[in-house]
This record gives sequence, C-alpha cells and structure tokens, in this order.
Amino acid sequence: MKKFRKKIFRPNLRINFIFFRILLTFLVAAALFFDNNNIALLLFSLVAAASVLAKVLKRRPLQTPMTNLLGHVADKFIINVTAAMLWYKGLLPLWFLLVLVVKDGVAIIVGFVIIIRHLNTVFPLNRLDKLTFLSQIVALAVVMLGNTDFILIYAAAALTIVSGAYSIVKSEIKFLKKPAEFDEFRLRNLVKLPDYFTLMNVVSGLLCIFFAIGKYYRTAAAMLLIAVIMDTVDGRIAKMIKRQGDFGKQLDSLADSISFGVAPVVFGFSLIQTKFAMMAFMVFLFAGVLRLARYNVSSYSPGFQGMPITMNGLVIPLIYFFGLRVEYYPYVFLLLGMLMVSSVKVRRIF
Repeated sequence: MKKFRKKIFRPNLRINFIFFRILLTFLVAAALFFDNNNIALLLFSLVAAASVLAKVLKRRPLQTPMTNLLGHVADKFIINVTAAMLWYKGLLPLWFLLVLVVKDGVAIIVGFVIIIRHLNTVFPLNRLDKLTFLSQIVALAVVMLGNTDFILIYAAAALTIVSGAYSIVKSEIKFLKKPAEFDEFRLRNLVKLPDYFTLMNVVSGLLCIFFAIGKYYRTAAAMLLIAVIMDTVDGRIAKMIKRQGDFGKQLDSLADSISFGVAPVVFGFSLIQTKFAMMAFMVFLFAGVLRLARYNVSSYSPGFQGMPITMNGLVIPLIYFFGLRVEYYPYVFLLLGMLMVSSVKVRRIF
C-alpha cells in the first residue's frame, strides 16, 4: 500500500495540480463577474497553460482512474464555467455555450456511468480532443480581450461536435488490470486536524484574491497575513500530534500555491498592469510553483532550499502597508521569484 500511495502523491503531484486548476477556475468566474476582464484573462491563461502542460509533459497517458477522471473534469470545468460567465456578460452567443454544455454534459454522465460499473476505467485523450480543447481556449481568450471573433467560435464549435461524434463512434476507453484502491483515499480517512488549518490558509488566500479584485487592498493584504498565520499553525500542530503525511504535504502545497503564489500575483496585478509587471508576475508565479515542487521531493529536512514561498505572504503586505510605490512592485516580485528558486539553504524559523 505504501508503494501505491507514493505512486499517487509524491512523484508527480497530479491531484494537487488538478485541484489548483479547479480553484483558479472559480477565480476566473469571480473576476468576470466583477467586470475585471484583465485579471480574468490572466487567471484563465494560467489555468489554460496548466492544462496544456499537463497534457504535453506527462510521460504516461494512462494514470490512475482518480487522476484521469479529475483531469477531464478540470478541463471541462474551466471551459464551461468561463463560457457561461461570458454568455452571462453578453459577450458570447447562447448557441455556442449550449454546444459546449451538451457535449461535455453527455460525456461526463456517460463517464460516471461507466466508472460506477467498472471502477478501474480511464478515458485517454486523442489528438482531436486536444485540438478541440486548444481551439476552445483560444476562442474564449479572444472574447475576453474584447473581440468576439465568430470564425474562431465557429471553428471551436465544429471541432467540439466532431470530437463528440468521434468519441461515440470510436471509443478509446481503457480498463486497468489493477483494481483502483479508492477506499484509502476517502476524505474521512485522509483529513486530520492540521489539515483544517491548511484549508483556512486556502480560504484566506481566496479572500485575498476576491478583495483584490474588488479593490479592497488593505483587507486583501490583511488576508495574506492571516494565511501566513494559518500556514504556520498547521505545521506546528502536525509536528505536535505527529500527523505529517503525504496527503497533508500535498494539501499544504496546494494551499501555498494559491495563498502565496496566485493571491500575491492578483494583488499586484490589480495595482499595476504594465507589460513589464505582467512578465514579472508570471515569472514570480512559475518560480513559486517550481519552488513547491522542489520542496515536495526535497530531502533537506532541517530547512528549505531557496526562500520559502510563505515569505511572500509577509513581504507583499508589508511593502503595501509601508507605502512602496506601485511602479517598484514588479522588481520586488522578480526578486522574490529568484530567491524562491535559488539554491541557498534556509533553516527553519518556526
């Protein structure tokens, strides 16, 4: 069982990556709801890039049924939620939304029926599915830029219909030989006391993003500081009760990626939106993700290699409360990004 658990959690962080995309999708919807298309486009681009990288970089197309199913749900979620919000804002025709919802809705229902009957089933993507997903991303991104390009919309709709028909005619369902061991991953068996504080870390990070979108910057900065407190407390409790497992480690990384990666970027981008600032924020976020991935496989237990990503939750609010001029924010974010991916070993303070 230990070997199976390591296969799920430690090497590839796939489940972590999937939930990261799902959380960002909610933030895209919130940004669109508050008419902040620039932040919505930034977050949508991050989710799209994460989804494309997940398809391009993974070495084996067939993973566990759990990661395979969640990956498909995450892809359909970002497309359909974004399309629904754009239709709600009057930027996308209803018929295009219906094409997406009907095709993906049928696929999800059929998929769940098959999963219920054969628990160890996976649904690999073919090249047509990947091309369809890419066309949908491009069409929606162009709409968020303020240009409803009907050529791209018709092309995405046509590919969606063709890919749906192809899936019916030529099914590529695979059945794994080894039964899926889902019981070991029921939430009631996984979530422990420290994880509730980790979830509060996530909530604080999400609140920071919502307040930043709504331009309540002081409250947003305060939420980052609260996230740091929650992150510190969950680690202390985990040590005290000796509940430091793989699930807690991955959940903590997911929380940190939101609270100290995405939230600072949205906070900074709300204040300054120059091209240089966008580049700095992207570098910062990618550095944060790399920092967390390295930490999850690191064996340097006395401390960290590179600046802990949690420090962003202290530095960003402090420079705001001390009144640093916004034109200097990109330089601060670049510096923090470089420190996170540096090879300097830092001992634990808490």
